[in-house]
Amino acid sequence: MKKILSFILATALLMGIFSIAPISPTVSAATSGYYTYTVSNGRATITECDMAIRGQVTIPETLGGYPVKTISSYAFSFCTDIRSVVIPNSVTTIGRCAFMSCTRLASITIPDTVTSIYHDSFDETAYYNNTSNWKNKVLYIGNHLIEAKDTLSGDILIRDGTKTIATYSFYDCKLLTGITIPDSVTTIGSNAFENCSSLKTAVMGDGIESIGYMAFANCTSLEGIALPKSLGSIAQKAFENCTGLESIVVDKNNEVYKGDGNCLVNIADKKLILGCKNSVIPDDASVTSIDYNAFKNCTELISINIPDCVTSIGSFAFDNTGYYNDASNWENGVLYIDNHLIKAKDTVSGKYTIKSGTKTIADSAFQYCKVITSVEIPDSVISINAYAFYGCMSIKDVTLGDALESIGAFAFYDCHRLTSVKIPDSVTYIGSSAFKNCITLTRVTVGNGVASINSNAFSEINNLTIATDNTYVKEYCNENQFACEPILEAGDINGDGEVNLSDFIGLKKRILGLSDTAYNIPCYLNNDNNIDILDFIRFKKMMVNMA
Repeated sequence: MKKILSFILATALLMGIFSIAPISPTVSAATSGYYTYTVSNGRATITECDMAIRGQVTIPETLGGYPVKTISSYAFSFCTDIRSVVIPNSVTTIGRCAFMSCTRLASITIPDTVTSIYHDSFDETAYYNNTSNWKNKVLYIGNHLIEAKDTLSGDILIRDGTKTIATYSFYDCKLLTGITIPDSVTTIGSNAFENCSSLKTAVMGDGIESIGYMAFANCTSLEGIALPKSLGSIAQKAFENCTGLESIVVDKNNEVYKGDGNCLVNIADKKLILGCKNSVIPDDASVTSIDYNAFKNCTELISINIPDCVTSIGSFAFDNTGYYNDASNWENGVLYIDNHLIKAKDTVSGKYTIKSGTKTIADSAFQYCKVITSVEIPDSVISINAYAFYGCMSIKDVTLGDALESIGAFAFYDCHRLTSVKIPDSVTYIGSSAFKNCITLTRVTVGNGVASINSNAFSEINNLTIATDNTYVKEYCNENQFACEPILEAGDINGDGEVNLSDFIGLKKRILGLSDTAYNIPCYLNNDNNIDILDFIRFKKMMVNMA
């Protein structure tokens, strides 16, 4: 399977199906001897080698006066006359298929400074094809574990002294049941143990510093993880879909992560990044956000509490858990966990009033609910997370509660029928593209609390007017060329700062067609953007109450 994967990736890259992102900022490619290289941030990357290179090759530590840090994907591939290669101590990264098909390459020296290496970096070299270099179905080069045969089975002890476990090295080893990683290992590469579906135990050495992207993804039999104090970096999805997890433990002296209640928590960010079927979310304010996919596919998680200190819940955080799959937990097509709105079915329609007491609307909660027309958000809600109402194309009216503090990125993106929004004084932050492409949005009232608005929060909207008395927001309007006007009290028809009989008379004349004065938005007392008899009735009630 790994060989097939390598072939597909290699072919795709060679055909240009996938492009390698340019290193930025860069200088033009330069050539020194056999080597073509680029420079970024004072570091050289070898991108290509002249295929005329031959014999015993010692790659230089510097090129153009810059330390060589990276050997790029395919840089030496098909250099068939290389017999041996010594990689210098300056190098930290060896890219995909870097020496692939160097068919005479029999001797390879990789320094311990290398921390990132692909399993296929040396495919179809003489070293790779020499069966004597494979020990118990595992290939090492120096202190680097390069690849394991996918027929590997049982419990495996990685050789002491190993520094790096290469990317995809144990990918799809479905018969592997246990792995013991020595203290010498500092790096577990991306996808290293992905799809090892029989892996039950993974003993982590005390020297591990980083675990790569999807390193243990889909290890569905993995029962527990114990992470050392040395660990400083866990990439996204490192333990995705480890549905059998029962325990999560972190050394108490780890300064970056902690284990609490069988939850893995980033200490500085106060973010819960992984849970399991036995998790209890801490309620001591050490967790304020839950990462996307954190509990996804924990089918045995049938009960969970989320404390009110949590203000951010990522997309799919509880998808396909036992709680999520229990139909009795859904109220009229909407799933709540304690005071947090998690998800709405896309069949929710018409006007929806969020339950009083709700604190958080999770990421993507109402995404693509295309038949919902109106949303009323109570004063208890303090955060609308990213993508919460993304693509709700039929929403015309949104009422935001007076305790709301933040509106996340893309929260109302593509709400095409939304015409006006009043953002209360409590809001301090409006995220990237929050109202982007709300093409009928003509007026937004922004309160005094807003201190940060992303530059494209209201992009791709024509004829937008922002009403505000907030100095920061006024500057924002000037910088982004939005029409800006002061907030006028509802009913102050002539804009003189008072609501009185003259406003009442002016509104009556306008409705009867006796005046064509361009009245201000306070005419729209019921916020429907139409000056009509309904506004007059509401104004009359206001006058009675003021008397």
